[in-house]
Amino acid sequence: MVVAKVDPGRGANGRFMPGHQRNGGRRKGKKNKLTLDIKQAMLEAGADLGGDQGLKGLFLKAGKKDPVVLASWLANLIPKQQTIKTDEAGLPIENPHLTVNVIGVPRGTFLSKDEVTAIERRSMPEPLLIEHDDESVA
Repeated sequence: MVVAKVDPGRGANGRFMPGHQRNGGRRKGKKNKLTLDIKQAMLEAGADLGGDQGLKGLFLKAGKKDPVVLASWLANLIPKQQTIKTDEAGLPIENPHLTVNVIGVPRGTFLSKDEVTAIERRSMPEPLLIEHDDESVA
């Protein structure tokens, strides 16, 4: 017959009971050191690849070679989900001019000025149009 050792700080399911004293581990809110080291190494490698201009140079090279890659990097900087308090009209309370629209467009296609204007009318109180010429994107 096997007798299991019972830990007084654990419940029947093996989990710690409320009020159990912590004896180690990473403190709440502290960043994972491995993740920080990897991010630092990536930043240093990117700065080296960018030459004299550092990370900016890397982004310029990537954008010239393949703008889609640069666009995907930028898209990853945009929060995927954000909670914003709004008033009855649906405008953000803290900054009534804050509106972010992310629109997926198939690779190799562009929105016409009329399409951009139609999108702005539906969703933006004050339109902002960022123009580009086809040569800089190709």
